[in-house]
Amino acid sequence: MNSYFVLGLHGVHSFSILHRVVDALISNPKIATLVFAALVIAILVYQLFLKK
Repeated sequence: MNSYFVLGLHGVHSFSILHRVVDALISNPKIATLVFAALVIAILVYQLFLKK
């Protein structure tokens, strides 16, 4: 089997999962807000640990 073909399939599969996640976030504003807040907090914590 061609390795490029396998990589392409994997990319399409991960993209479809991402697409489903995006659809779920758009249909659930509360979850989207929570995810966004979690991302912001994670970035802030990461930067704090980097500065030490």
